[in-house]
Amino acid sequence: MMVQVTRSEWTVAALLLVIGMSIPGKAQENSCGQYGRCAPPLTFQLPNLFGCYFYNLFVFGGSCNTQPTTTCQCVCLNGFSQDAGGNCVDINECAVGIPSGLGSNLQVCVGDICVNTVGGYYCTPDLDECTLGTNNCAENATCTNTVGSFSCSCLPGFSGNGTACDNVDECSLGTDNCAENATCTDTVGSFSCSCLPGFTGDGTTCNDVDECSLGTDNCAENATCTNTVGSFSCSCLPGFTGDGIKCNDLDECSLGTDNCAENATCKDTVGSFSCSCLPGFTGNGTTCNDVDECSLGTDNCAENATCTDTVGSFSCSCLPGFTGNGTKCNNLDECSLGTDNCAENATCTDTVGSFSCSCLPGFTGDGIKCNDLDECSLGRDNCAENATCTEAVGSFSCSCLAGFTGEGTTCANLDECSLGRDNCAENATCTDTVGSFSCSCLAGFTGDGTTCANLDECSLGTDNCAENATCTDTVGSFSCSCLAGFTGDGTTCANLDECSLGTDNCAENATCTDTVGSFSCSCLPFFTGDGITCVDTRTCPGGPPGSEFWVKSSDGTKCFQFFSDQLDYASAKTQCSTNVTGSTLAIILSESQNSDVEGLIPNVTTSVKNWIGLEQSTPGTWAWLDGSSTAGYINWDGNNGGTAPSNADKACGAINNKQIKKWKEQTCSEPGQYICEVILP
Repeated sequence: MMVQVTRSEWTVAALLLVIGMSIPGKAQENSCGQYGRCAPPLTFQLPNLFGCYFYNLFVFGGSCNTQPTTTCQCVCLNGFSQDAGGNCVDINECAVGIPSGLGSNLQVCVGDICVNTVGGYYCTPDLDECTLGTNNCAENATCTNTVGSFSCSCLPGFSGNGTACDNVDECSLGTDNCAENATCTDTVGSFSCSCLPGFTGDGTTCNDVDECSLGTDNCAENATCTNTVGSFSCSCLPGFTGDGIKCNDLDECSLGTDNCAENATCKDTVGSFSCSCLPGFTGNGTTCNDVDECSLGTDNCAENATCTDTVGSFSCSCLPGFTGNGTKCNNLDECSLGTDNCAENATCTDTVGSFSCSCLPGFTGDGIKCNDLDECSLGRDNCAENATCTEAVGSFSCSCLAGFTGEGTTCANLDECSLGRDNCAENATCTDTVGSFSCSCLAGFTGDGTTCANLDECSLGTDNCAENATCTDTVGSFSCSCLAGFTGDGTTCANLDECSLGTDNCAENATCTDTVGSFSCSCLPFFTGDGITCVDTRTCPGGPPGSEFWVKSSDGTKCFQFFSDQLDYASAKTQCSTNVTGSTLAIILSESQNSDVEGLIPNVTTSVKNWIGLEQSTPGTWAWLDGSSTAGYINWDGNNGGTAPSNADKACGAINNKQIKKWKEQTCSEPGQYICEVILP
């Protein structure tokens, strides 16, 4: 094998030959191998130079010639290093890297595949078997690329070497995290947890299910449900009997265990009973008082009848102008019965509850008085222009004037004025007209000229009296006077304000409104009537605004009202004063007041608290909101009024309205209905 010789080595050998140095004889060989060179040591000596380079040039065994005076050493080519025997062998740069010059090696082909060659290396790009799908990893495994290869690892829930992965049964191995009250179900690569019946959650946490609160129990409608761990129990409500799943109603009315009043009927209800006062009585059913149907407007008297209250009932009687039993009142026909007061020359027309009169044709008046109608004076006759009209009872007749001839409806003229044959009156002028003459009465008179009577300006409408005035005829003139309700000289009449002048007849509890020529009366709020008479409709008169229709106590000292909205004790106390200024929770100081309050509370089948103004300051010490002591009347739960409770956690008083109403201590923060009161002055 030929040894590669550098240009510098040739140059040195040639120089040595020129200067005539003899070539030493071949000495002991020191082989460097084919990838090494003989080189002199660092000390410069000609024999060394000649000997070392000579053999590099001509001795193709790659050996260094070493004479006793010559020292050579073996130097490896780039990409090679000496082994323990002094031979130059290939360096695997892919494994050990290349020198950095800082005492350490640098890694080659980072991220690519490194291929070692004799005396060197080269890099080729890495193939990602995971992305290319050329790996053999199992379906339930993940593939991770490595330089020149890849690795496989099983997914969680599987076990194996990565090329084969089997499902792990966490339930059987006990490696699941299911709750104690749950079942574990193995799935491919995982597991699932589900809570047992009676429990709820995600399976890793299972809490007891409150079937009672959720309404998933099978307790009867009239039973209470009590939750237990993983289940529930049922018990019938008071007023029912059964196993809790089926509850039958108890009929307190048939068993005689009700407390209905003597004047009341008992009606069995589901789980309880109700008392209702008989017709004509009012109350809560346990107490029934007589009802004044007339005042309350609950009677069935006819519209045209008066109502009279009786004990437990009432009676009805028809108004004048009507007939009947009081509940039905029919109109009386005064015209047919002849009980009207119409004039002889009038017709009677029946109206509802009365009648009207109107004068016959040819007569005038208000129907009660009818005077003959003077058609002649009013110009309602058909007499000829030159004729006279003569009034008759209910009619008239026509006759030609003197100087005319005819039947009265047609008359031919004579000139009586020229001939002196007129018969004009003293207070008239004669004017000849074609075929006749006319006599005209002087101003202030009227007539046919032959007779001149006083002119009735009032009847003829020629007066100047005001619209709201009456006209009175006088001889030759007339006078005017204002109607009632007006004031003035008769030609001018102004409205009189009876309300301002105090000449009206309105009731004390009514307002007066002036109208043109008159006035009207209307009752104030909370009063009823025609304005001339006004009746107070308030159930709690004298109370502050807003309490007018509260229920007045039996002793007349205060008024109570029940409110059904659910509030805690403090909110209820505040709401009373919000509803009506000065109102407080009810303060019950007597048995009658307690009965009044209980009468307001609806009967229910379940226990519902109704706040009253009773508070506990220290255990067993109770007082009313106004500071009144409870040493007087009490109605605690128990016999003979009971004993004041002393539970410090229940410091607020209420009436429990389930069946028997009694005072009960309650927790102040709980919601409840409430009763408010106002004190009457």
